[in-house]
Amino acid sequence: MGTGIVSILLFTFSETYPDSQALLFQLSVFFFGLNIFLYSVILSATVLRYVFYPKFFVMMISDPGQAMYLGTMPMGLATLITMTVNVIVPRFDTATSTGWATTAWAIWWIDVVISLACALGVPWLVQTRHRGITDLEKMTAGWLLPIVSPIVASSTGSAVASVLSPPDALVTILVSYVILGTGLCAALTIIVIYYLRITTWKLPPTEHMFSTFLPLGALGQGGFAFQQLGAQAIRVFPVTETLPAMRAAAGGVTGGPEAVADALLVAKILFTLGFVIAIMLWGFAMLWLFFAVLSVTRQRVPFSNGWWASTFPLGVLATSTLAMGRNLPSVAFQTLGTIFGVVVIFMWVVVSSMLVARVATGKKWT
Repeated sequence: MGTGIVSILLFTFSETYPDSQALLFQLSVFFFGLNIFLYSVILSATVLRYVFYPKFFVMMISDPGQAMYLGTMPMGLATLITMTVNVIVPRFDTATSTGWATTAWAIWWIDVVISLACALGVPWLVQTRHRGITDLEKMTAGWLLPIVSPIVASSTGSAVASVLSPPDALVTILVSYVILGTGLCAALTIIVIYYLRITTWKLPPTEHMFSTFLPLGALGQGGFAFQQLGAQAIRVFPVTETLPAMRAAAGGVTGGPEAVADALLVAKILFTLGFVIAIMLWGFAMLWLFFAVLSVTRQRVPFSNGWWASTFPLGVLATSTLAMGRNLPSVAFQTLGTIFGVVVIFMWVVVSSMLVARVATGKKWT
């Protein structure tokens, strides 16, 4: 996920800063390739582990802590789908040959199914099988991981819709709105519970301190999804004449130029509402960014895999901020988004370097 969001950020930078477009694009392709390699290796190893040792899978889903990380699998896949749309589809697909776009769409549907399975299944396990995790004192922001995956899938759906035919894109947009509602509403509920936890039992242990960044993922990705889906609605709704019942309800005649105009109006409303919701989520995210930064700087936090929790959430917040800078347009939001993105890339370099150093020297980490 961390490597995937770095590739997406670099690609976004390449479109934002034309003077450095070639270099930034090449770097985004490099990280895209690295992400494919890492995801393939880790997924293959995980699948083989559970195929040969099925009892480990039962143990994993029965563990309150480990089960939450099931949500990272579809989120990591979503970054690969997005970069496929950004990099491969424009290069290899043509007007008569859309093989890569169709492939990305097919994989996106798989990602949607897995995301919903995580978002519905893991909370059900918490309610029925997991013990101890329901103690408020033991709660972490990791509860958000399975819930956020449909939000990420909805954001990816907007990217996939941009390379599909209008009828297929319409289905993708509508499904993306549905799963966005599923994930975002549930995530906001969990964020409220998490706020109660940190105010009642104070900050989590140092090994979980970087998890305070996780609420940024739901808020940032949700805001980005609303903006991008609204933009795709403007492209698709007039062509498909979506929601012609508006004119029929008013006693008018459906079809024709009037229906196209009505559909465009509906799409513009969706885009405007989406932007308003996005900027409100952005404001809420600033509150959690303030808490997160103070949490990890008030004391020394030993290095652990938990440091990765600072990359993807802040990265998707950066993409939402850059999108707002582009849609307004606003130099302030563009600058803030760039700063967030540079910090994410810096954190990726730091965490990766420390991880490689620990592996090379044989030092233990958690």
